[in-house]
This record gives sequence, structure tokens and C-alpha cells, in this order.
Amino acid sequence: MTRIARLIAGCAIACGALPLTAVSASAALKICNRTSYIVYAASGTQTKTALETNGWTRITPGACTALVDGRLKNASYYIYAQSSRAHGGLSRAWGGNVFLCVAHGRFQLHRPGLSAGCPPDQGFAVGFAAVKTHHKADWTETLTETDEIATLEQARLAGLQRLLADNGYPIKKPDGEVGAIFRTTLDRFRSSHGLATNTSDADLFSALEKAAGAIAAPAGYSVCNTTSKPLWASIGMNDEKSWFARGWWKIPPAECASLISTPLSDERYFLRVEQAGGKTVIAGTTPLCITDIAFEIEGRTNCEARGMKQAGFLETPTGGKDGVAVRIGPHGLMPAEKNAQVGIPK
Repeated sequence: MTRIARLIAGCAIACGALPLTAVSASAALKICNRTSYIVYAASGTQTKTALETNGWTRITPGACTALVDGRLKNASYYIYAQSSRAHGGLSRAWGGNVFLCVAHGRFQLHRPGLSAGCPPDQGFAVGFAAVKTHHKADWTETLTETDEIATLEQARLAGLQRLLADNGYPIKKPDGEVGAIFRTTLDRFRSSHGLATNTSDADLFSALEKAAGAIAAPAGYSVCNTTSKPLWASIGMNDEKSWFARGWWKIPPAECASLISTPLSDERYFLRVEQAGGKTVIAGTTPLCITDIAFEIEGRTNCEARGMKQAGFLETPTGGKDGVAVRIGPHGLMPAEKNAQVGIPK
């Protein structure tokens, strides 16, 4: 068995090993996911005249999926995979040192060959692993993470553990070793999301990924509405010279709004959230000026004299992160989540 392992440049991306294993199932180039991450994979196919890359194929922990269907006949194949953006912490990628073009969202790209660089309309380059099929009609690559996750069944369980942790549940380590606490926690998630105890793995992983994605925060400041009614949000901040307040962002139920889309630079921001009609949902002791319509206001003194009104905002620390997501639940503010990105690469 051959192993391919290479650390892709950049400390935020760790590259996993790709053990090569021949199988005798229906002919195809497949990937088995023996990790605790949902991954999105891309394939590259080299012919005599062209190079084609395709993506992204979603593969849940413990599952095997065909990237290239049919008997393998071409000269070379390449594989790259990266973790779902719904997962917290650092992104992970599995690949090698052959840089091919990919694109945001689903894509199919054709190039003359292994030429350097990607044209502006042909995406960007990432490091693929070369696949040596040894002239076999079908081949399977296995993505690995740690020696602790030794089987696909362990990977499936570890994947459920990791996604429960991404959703804020107290899971210490995604290692595939499960007990009563894990089963109770999984039951809590099913119950809170209206899932039956016999829900399929596919539906369970989809629900966990969607829920984690809804609370994950890209760079910036997001507010997510987990209530059953529309919310209106406003944000306050201050620099060395003055105070500022902006509003309103309408946030429908089960959706998020980005109040700041650039990386955060301050240690704290101030939030006020209301329901339609002005009913207060989130407020605090920091006074700022607001209006009943869309506003952007500098300064927080003499609000009434300037034709506005004064309202209290809640201080929300960032913890030094460049991205946070604040969740609003039926009983008010829920814990802000760590920086992460969501779903399929885009």
C-alpha cells in the first residue's frame, strides 16, 4: 500500500494521508471517508489532449462515493478534498503537489493540460494528489485522519460526534468511541430538530451539517434568528474618536444576516434586536441613538434633540476572533460561536 501525505502551504490547512487501496466493486474511481469530517471532493482526469477537473462531491464520514464513474481508462487521475465549512476550527484538506484549477460552487473545467496558473474565468489552483491506478479498471482512495479512527464505522460515529460538538453540544473528542452520553446527546439533537429515532444516516448528517452551518461564523459579525418570528437587528461600535450605530437588518426565522462582512478588529460590539412593532428582544445598558427606519448615526449624545431616540445596546465581546455569529433564541441571546465557514466551497 502506498501513502501520499503532503502538508499544503499555509498553517490553516492540514493535509491528510491518502492510502491507496484496490477494490473489486463496480468500476469507478472512489473515495472512502475514514475521517470525522464531512468533506467535499474534486477529481482531475488527464487524457492525451486535455485535463478536466470536476467538483464538488459531498462525502459524509464513513461513506464511500464514486468521483469518476465507469472503467478507468485515462492516463492519470487526481484527487483533492477539503472539510465542510460547517465544521469549527481550522479547515482541513487532503491532496498533494499537483496544482489544478477548481472553482467556487459546482464546476467542470477543461484545460489543455498541466499548464501553470488558472485564467480569471477558470477558478484558482489547489494541490491535488496524483492517483496511480496501476492500470486497474477501478480504484479506491481512503481519506484518513488519525490512527484512532481505524474503520469506516468508527469514522461514521466520530463524524456524528464532531458535528454535535460543532452544534455546541458537550462532546470532548470525536474518536468514534461512543457511550450513553453520546446516545443521549444525539437523542437531544433529534428531538430538538424534529427527527425520528430511525432517521437515516444521510438525513441525520444533513441536519447536523445544516444546523452547524447556521451558527458558524465567517469573518465578520452575523446574527442568526432561531425563533419563529422575524427579527430586526442593529449594531453599535466605537473607535478612539466616536460612537456609531447602524440598523436595521431584517432577519427571517431560521436565517442569518451579516451586519459586518469584514474581519472584526474590535474587542466588543453592541447589539440591539427587536421584533416588528418595536418589542425589545435584545438590549443592554450602553445607550446609543436609533430611529424607527434604516439609520447610520455617529455619536450617542443629544439623541432627541437631533430627531432620534436613545436605546440600550448589549455589549457582545468577540474574544479576539475575526468572526462571530450571535444566535437569538426564544429566550434571548445564545452563546456566540467560533469562527468557521459553511458548507460546499463557495
